[in-house]
Amino acid sequence: MARRGENIRKRKDGRWEGRYIKARTPEGKIQWGYVYGTAYVEVKRVLIQRKAEAGFYNLNRTDLTFEALAEVWLYSLKNAIMDSTARSGLSVR
Repeated sequence: MARRGENIRKRKDGRWEGRYIKARTPEGKIQWGYVYGTAYVEVKRVLIQRKAEAGFYNLNRTDLTFEALAEVWLYSLKNAIMDSTARSGLSVR
């Protein structure tokens, strides 16, 4: 696991390696993309750029209502939460 977060780590050969979600298979399995560099800052900059290209930060759509955005968010958490939690509705009080 990365020490500083953001999936960036220092390799044994002295280079920095960054990892990002490139895509997902139809089954929901993650396909990882990798970025290598000689400096942490360089890898972080390229990693942010690659995440944006992959659609990780895609918040430019203005046609989404709050309800639709909440549905997209809940769908993105589908694999991270238990079925019983999803069935309970996750209501906000």
